[in-house]
Amino acid sequence: MTTAKEIRTDDAMTQLTRLREWMRSGRETVLGPRMLALVDWVDSKVVEFALQAGASELPVPRLIKHSVLERAGYFESFPASIVEESDGGCMPPATCYHCYAKLAATSLREPGVWTCIARCRRDEGEEESGRLQTFTMREVVFIGSAAWVWKQRQEWTDRIVAFAQSLDLVVQLDAATDSFFAGGEARAGSCCSKSKA
Repeated sequence: MTTAKEIRTDDAMTQLTRLREWMRSGRETVLGPRMLALVDWVDSKVVEFALQAGASELPVPRLIKHSVLERAGYFESFPASIVEESDGGCMPPATCYHCYAKLAATSLREPGVWTCIARCRRDEGEEESGRLQTFTMREVVFIGSAAWVWKQRQEWTDRIVAFAQSLDLVVQLDAATDSFFAGGEARAGSCCSKSKA
């Protein structure tokens, strides 16, 4: 769905920078008070949607073990993007890896939904407006049969599109093309499916 007047990402980022709501600080971005309040509000809505869908909130640690990412096949797909910390752990490249690691030793009798949030980092070396190397990621994770997960994906797509439209935002769904999803869903999806094994 589009409108006659599209808002370009570069224009929006320029305006946020001018208003001091989006400021670069090395590899990180510092948000101003209004932008931070907006991010917190959107996160609260996602948590609300997740809890309404029966999700459990899953607290996760700041770092993730190298062995967890190895087991998930992360390094086969993204060998140079991980950020190691001095105490032996890694900054998580995505929040879901924590979820899979916590659930790896459990046996699920029925499909499940979890939500978790973590500070993530990917050392991708790509510079483009709005793309961050260090960022906070909220994820809603579905684990179940392929058919059930696909059904949840469609329901959540519809839910998020309706939410965005209720805010009078222009909505357009596009296939992901960044390096994390290069080659379509198979690359990121293979990491996730391996980490559930």
